Amino acid sequence: MSAFQNVILQHAQQYPESGIQDFIKLAFQAEFGPGHLAANPEKSRMMLKREMETCVENDDPLYVSIGNGLCRVSLWQWKKHGYSVEKLSELFLRTAGEKRGSMRGFLGRLEELRGVCDEIGMDEAEIDLYLARNHGRDLQPHHSERYRQRYHPSYRVVLQAALKAELRNTAG
Repeated sequence: MSAFQNVILQHAQQYPESGIQDFIKLAFQAEFGPGHLAANPEKSRMMLKREMETCVENDDPLYVSIGNGLCRVSLWQWKKHGYSVEKLSELFLRTAGEKRGSMRGFLGRLEELRGVCDEIGMDEAEIDLYLARNHGRDLQPHHSERYRQRYHPSYRVVLQAALKAELRNTAG
Protein backbone atom coordinates (compact mmCIF):
# COMPACT_ATOMS: atom_id res chain seq x y z
CA MET A 1 0.00 0.00 0.00
CA SER A 2 1.35 3.43 -0.95
CA ALA A 3 1.73 6.39 1.40
CA PHE A 4 -1.07 8.21 -0.43
CA GLN A 5 -3.38 5.21 -0.13
CA ASN A 6 -2.78 5.30 3.62
CA VAL A 7 -3.75 8.99 3.59
CA ILE A 8 -6.96 8.09 1.73
CA LEU A 9 -7.81 5.41 4.29
CA GLN A 10 -7.15 7.82 7.17
CA HIS A 11 -9.41 10.42 5.59
CA ALA A 12 -12.12 7.83 4.99
CA GLN A 13 -12.00 6.96 8.67
CA GLN A 14 -11.93 10.58 9.86
CA TYR A 15 -14.56 11.79 7.36
CA PRO A 16 -16.85 8.80 6.71
CA GLU A 17 -19.42 10.95 4.86
CA SER A 18 -16.90 11.68 2.11
CA GLY A 19 -17.87 10.97 -1.47
CA ILE A 20 -15.64 10.15 -4.42
CA GLN A 21 -15.51 13.86 -5.31
CA ASP A 22 -13.96 14.58 -1.90
CA PHE A 23 -11.27 11.95 -2.45
CA ILE A 24 -10.58 13.35 -5.92
CA LYS A 25 -10.17 16.77 -4.29
CA LEU A 26 -7.74 15.20 -1.82
CA ALA A 27 -5.73 13.74 -4.74
CA PHE A 28 -5.77 17.10 -6.53
CA GLN A 29 -4.57 19.01 -3.48
CA ALA A 30 -1.88 16.43 -2.69
CA GLU A 31 -0.55 16.76 -6.22
CA PHE A 32 -0.95 20.45 -6.99
CA GLY A 33 -1.05 22.06 -3.55
CA PRO A 34 -2.90 25.35 -3.10
CA GLY A 35 -1.49 27.30 -6.04
CA HIS A 36 -4.89 27.76 -7.67
CA LEU A 37 -6.05 29.85 -4.70
CA ALA A 38 -3.04 32.13 -4.48
CA ALA A 39 -2.86 33.83 -7.87
CA ASN A 40 -3.50 37.17 -6.14
CA PRO A 41 -1.69 37.24 -2.74
CA GLU A 42 -3.62 40.24 -1.38
CA LYS A 43 -6.96 38.72 -2.31
CA SER A 44 -5.81 35.43 -0.79
CA ARG A 45 -4.99 37.18 2.51
CA MET A 46 -8.37 38.92 2.58
CA MET A 47 -10.20 35.66 1.83
CA LEU A 48 -8.34 33.92 4.66
CA LYS A 49 -9.16 36.68 7.15
CA ARG A 50 -12.83 36.60 6.13
CA GLU A 51 -13.00 32.82 6.30
CA MET A 52 -11.21 32.82 9.67
CA GLU A 53 -13.96 35.10 11.06
CA THR A 54 -16.76 32.81 9.87
CA CYS A 55 -15.27 29.33 10.32
CA VAL A 56 -17.40 26.86 12.25
CA GLU A 57 -16.27 25.11 15.43
CA ASN A 58 -15.21 21.54 14.72
CA ASP A 59 -13.35 18.57 16.16
CA ASP A 60 -10.70 18.46 13.45
CA PRO A 61 -7.10 18.23 14.58
CA LEU A 62 -4.95 21.30 13.99
CA TYR A 63 -3.70 19.70 10.79
CA VAL A 64 -4.02 16.48 8.82
CA SER A 65 -1.53 15.15 6.30
CA ILE A 66 -2.70 14.91 2.71
CA GLY A 67 0.52 13.41 1.35
CA ASN A 68 3.35 14.78 -0.75
CA GLY A 69 4.65 16.82 2.20
CA LEU A 70 1.40 18.80 2.47
CA CYS A 71 -1.29 19.11 5.11
CA ARG A 72 -4.65 20.78 5.64
CA VAL A 73 -4.62 23.25 8.53
CA SER A 74 -7.98 23.67 10.25
CA LEU A 75 -8.87 27.37 10.43
CA TRP A 76 -11.03 26.80 13.49
CA GLN A 77 -8.22 25.08 15.37
CA TRP A 78 -5.67 27.68 14.23
CA LYS A 79 -7.95 30.42 15.52
CA LYS A 80 -8.75 28.50 18.73
CA HIS A 81 -5.02 28.19 19.51
CA GLY A 82 -4.58 31.93 18.96
CA TYR A 83 -2.06 31.63 16.16
CA SER A 84 -1.48 34.54 13.80
CA VAL A 85 -3.68 34.79 10.70
CA GLU A 86 -0.80 36.58 8.99
CA LYS A 87 1.53 33.66 9.72
CA LEU A 88 -0.92 31.14 8.24
CA SER A 89 -1.32 33.37 5.20
CA GLU A 90 2.46 33.49 4.84
CA LEU A 91 2.73 29.68 5.09
CA PHE A 92 -0.05 29.26 2.55
CA LEU A 93 1.46 31.69 0.04
CA ARG A 94 4.89 30.14 0.48
CA THR A 95 3.41 26.72 -0.21
CA ALA A 96 1.55 27.99 -3.24
CA GLY A 97 4.81 29.31 -4.61
CA GLU A 98 6.71 26.05 -4.04
CA LYS A 99 4.28 23.31 -5.06
CA ARG A 100 3.51 22.64 -8.70
CA GLY A 101 2.47 19.11 -9.59
CA SER A 102 1.57 17.62 -12.95
CA MET A 103 -1.40 16.08 -14.68
CA ARG A 104 0.53 12.83 -14.85
CA GLY A 105 1.06 12.93 -11.08
CA PHE A 106 -2.62 13.71 -10.48
CA LEU A 107 -3.74 10.82 -12.70
CA GLY A 108 -1.29 8.59 -10.81
CA ARG A 109 -2.94 9.60 -7.52
CA LEU A 110 -6.33 8.77 -9.03
CA GLU A 111 -4.96 5.31 -9.86
CA GLU A 112 -3.92 4.98 -6.22
CA LEU A 113 -7.45 6.00 -5.24
CA ARG A 114 -8.86 3.33 -7.56
CA GLY A 115 -6.73 0.79 -5.71
CA VAL A 116 -8.54 1.42 -2.42
CA CYS A 117 -12.06 2.19 -3.66
CA ASP A 118 -13.41 -1.12 -2.35
CA GLU A 119 -11.89 -0.47 1.08
CA ILE A 120 -13.51 2.96 1.36
CA GLY A 121 -16.86 1.88 -0.04
CA MET A 122 -16.58 3.75 -3.33
CA ASP A 123 -17.14 2.67 -6.91
CA GLU A 124 -14.06 3.37 -9.02
CA ALA A 125 -16.31 4.00 -12.03
CA GLU A 126 -17.28 7.27 -10.30
CA ILE A 127 -13.73 8.51 -10.93
CA ASP A 128 -14.24 8.00 -14.66
CA LEU A 129 -17.62 9.75 -14.49
CA TYR A 130 -16.04 12.73 -12.77
CA LEU A 131 -13.25 12.93 -15.35
CA ALA A 132 -15.74 12.58 -18.23
CA ARG A 133 -17.98 15.34 -16.84
CA ASN A 134 -15.00 17.66 -16.49
CA HIS A 135 -13.11 16.74 -19.67
CA GLY A 136 -11.64 19.86 -21.23
CA ARG A 137 -12.58 21.99 -18.24
CA ASP A 138 -10.80 22.89 -15.05
CA LEU A 139 -10.43 19.66 -13.10
CA GLN A 140 -10.20 21.51 -9.77
CA PRO A 141 -12.71 19.59 -7.66
CA HIS A 142 -14.79 21.05 -4.88
CA HIS A 143 -16.03 19.26 -1.80
CA SER A 144 -19.34 17.49 -2.26
CA GLU A 145 -22.45 19.14 -0.85
CA ARG A 146 -22.79 16.29 1.63
CA TYR A 147 -19.22 16.82 2.85
CA ARG A 148 -19.74 20.58 3.15
CA GLN A 149 -22.96 20.12 5.13
CA ARG A 150 -21.47 17.52 7.46
CA TYR A 151 -17.95 18.85 8.04
CA HIS A 152 -18.03 22.58 7.15
CA PRO A 153 -14.50 22.39 5.71
CA SER A 154 -12.43 25.45 6.40
CA TYR A 155 -8.72 24.93 6.00
CA ARG A 156 -5.59 25.92 4.13
CA VAL A 157 -3.13 23.57 2.48
CA VAL A 158 0.47 24.22 3.54
CA LEU A 159 3.84 22.49 3.58
CA GLN A 160 3.78 20.23 6.61
CA ALA A 161 7.48 20.72 7.43
CA ALA A 162 7.09 24.53 7.34
CA LEU A 163 4.02 24.29 9.58
CA LYS A 164 5.84 22.11 12.11
CA ALA A 165 8.79 24.51 12.14
CA GLU A 166 6.44 27.43 12.72
CA LEU A 167 4.70 25.61 15.56
CA ARG A 168 8.07 24.84 17.18
CA ASN A 169 9.05 28.52 16.87
CA THR A 170 5.74 29.62 18.34
CA ALA A 171 6.00 27.21 21.28
CA GLY A 172 9.62 28.05 22.01
